[in-house]
Amino acid sequence: MSEISTILSSPYIFGLGGHPASFSTNKTSNFTIKSLFSSNLIENPQRTSIKSFLGVDDNKNFYGLLLESKTPVEVELLPGIPNKKPFLIFRSMGGIITIHIFSGPKPSDVSEQIANVIGKPKLPPKWILGIHLCRSNGELMKSEAIETNFPYDSDCLDRGVVGSGFKLMYSPEEIAKISILLRIKNKKIIITNPLPIDPKEKVNKKLKLINDQRNKIELIGDYKQFKNVSIPDLLEDTKEWKNALTFLLNSTSHPDALHISDNAPDLKIKNINNEKCDIYFSHKEVISDFGSNLCHLYNYGEHSESKKLHSDVRDIYPSIVLEKSSRSIKNLFSDFASLGIQKHGWILSSEPVPGNPEVDEWTLLQKDLQATIEYGLAGINIRSTCPCTINAKGKIRDEDACYRWFYLGAFMPAINTLKVSPNDFTSGNYKKWIKTAFQNRYKLHPYYYTTLVQGGPLVRPLFYEYPWDERTFSIGLSQVMIGDGLLLAAVTKKIEHDSGIISVYFPRGTWFDFWSGAITHGKDAYEKFICFQFDLPLFLKRGKIIPILESAESDIETTYKKQDFSLIIGLDCDITPSKSKEKSIKNCSADGSLYIEEDKTLLFKAIRTNTVGEVVITPPNPAWTGCETKKSCINSIIMYGLEDQMKFLKLPNGTEITVYSENANAQAYFSKKDKRLQVKNLRIDFCGQTDDLKILWTFIHAA
Repeated sequence: MSEISTILSSPYIFGLGGHPASFSTNKTSNFTIKSLFSSNLIENPQRTSIKSFLGVDDNKNFYGLLLESKTPVEVELLPGIPNKKPFLIFRSMGGIITIHIFSGPKPSDVSEQIANVIGKPKLPPKWILGIHLCRSNGELMKSEAIETNFPYDSDCLDRGVVGSGFKLMYSPEEIAKISILLRIKNKKIIITNPLPIDPKEKVNKKLKLINDQRNKIELIGDYKQFKNVSIPDLLEDTKEWKNALTFLLNSTSHPDALHISDNAPDLKIKNINNEKCDIYFSHKEVISDFGSNLCHLYNYGEHSESKKLHSDVRDIYPSIVLEKSSRSIKNLFSDFASLGIQKHGWILSSEPVPGNPEVDEWTLLQKDLQATIEYGLAGINIRSTCPCTINAKGKIRDEDACYRWFYLGAFMPAINTLKVSPNDFTSGNYKKWIKTAFQNRYKLHPYYYTTLVQGGPLVRPLFYEYPWDERTFSIGLSQVMIGDGLLLAAVTKKIEHDSGIISVYFPRGTWFDFWSGAITHGKDAYEKFICFQFDLPLFLKRGKIIPILESAESDIETTYKKQDFSLIIGLDCDITPSKSKEKSIKNCSADGSLYIEEDKTLLFKAIRTNTVGEVVITPPNPAWTGCETKKSCINSIIMYGLEDQMKFLKLPNGTEITVYSENANAQAYFSKKDKRLQVKNLRIDFCGQTDDLKILWTFIHAA
């Protein structure tokens, strides 16, 4: 056994992987022992814990630690010495431990340093970061593929359709019919890899299962309702495995992605003391719970030719599946978290947390958000959330909490459904509000995608952007940053149905309601807000320009085809007061960007002085020409924090647009009360352009 201990610099610790074994509080006031890679602690199929954490010292400098070990690890958190600084202990059950220490000093620095070690995330196609519907009932899937009026991107042939082993619950013809229905609706198709195999159902004796070469025995165990099963030996070029998966692929009209599901059985084998124990075949090792009955199987299962451990294959399991299928599916969803998942472009796909009657839906929502945040801090930036649980009768347990979970999911990197569909709500209002949330997600998609290109997690704790403000360390799950420009008040606790009062912490500076422009002057303090049931408060940080799509269609790709963008601008103003208001010096600015494709990014800059202002659109150079069939336009702008009116706007082509202050339906409208300028139908085409495109104006008082 190996043991490493350290005194933490402060009582704040974040992370340890987004696993159910993560510490439940950010402040280490409750001291505890947790074991990672321990089977009886597993509460969902994301079995792997990323052994890393983020800490902060007395000077508010952040640092990180990443621990790699092929054996189970126990983490113990103790009160420590009399100064009350906590004492952290890692105990490994043997083998080599590799420790990476990251100096920071900012959380974003730690993220970059982790990425340099584990690999920078590979950007998936746009539709992957969308909305994915999955049901375990094939008949329901066939009907909803046609009837649902919710925007979504893909449907999947899941366990209830695919079945177990090489047995399909539906014929190839039936699966093909479902595929055709989805293609007509312009939906992507995701298939789930086959589940464990009953050795008695093997096609012939050539099919090799996972086995222990040392003892010449197959590793057999239980998986859910399946008894005495195993999984194919992916290190063998098994013809039957290849044929079976190719058969499934061919039945689905060329699927767009593969879902690597939680299909590893709990294997039953005798340990060194000749006692039976249940173990889990993880992506790195085969382990059991700690104690005298520990199965030392992490050295077993060595392949005779490659000398690789079968347990090590879990890290590259999806790639091997694709190789065996002789198909070029590049998009992968995985239930398995590993330090290599992000650099291969895999999506960490969560599944419903088991509905425990003793744990309310709000608590499960909080755990799901915590997992997304902590995986992001550990370098896995794209995790798909799966909202809601059901009761014994198959109904939604708590519709209010489930609705909030869906609404919150619209701001997560990706969202997938399995047990619960938006159509399952009994309240028509919930269905309507979820549809609006999904549509808003599509509008915000360009900002999400651009944020992921720039690096760092999409969903961030407040301290990630405000590491100097100690009050952000203990805010927890009530607020998160979406990228560096949006603050979301994440309602994770029950509030009044019609409207409720919530407290939102605003770091110092100006904040704008994202949709209305209402101004809040942050003073490093909490402000009270009315939170309506149909909304989650979303605020724009000063100095930021957020690119969005003007309208949302039935799926991401169709939405992008219009290529009509809007810029939401929140000015950051430095005002030097004067006795005469007209002589006050005003300097305001904001900036942002829009990722188009590899090496092609649009830059935006908004500037105003006492007398003039401009919005500058800088196209990529060399020019982007990937818009042959339709022009790509900045079609509207909305600017918040603008105190003075201009008489007209001058567009890049020389056209002048009159700005009205009384007609809100005019092409250009300025509201002095709301300090907001909105301009529509601009049609500023950036396709094929290399020169700056400018919108100019002179303020009336300076004309």
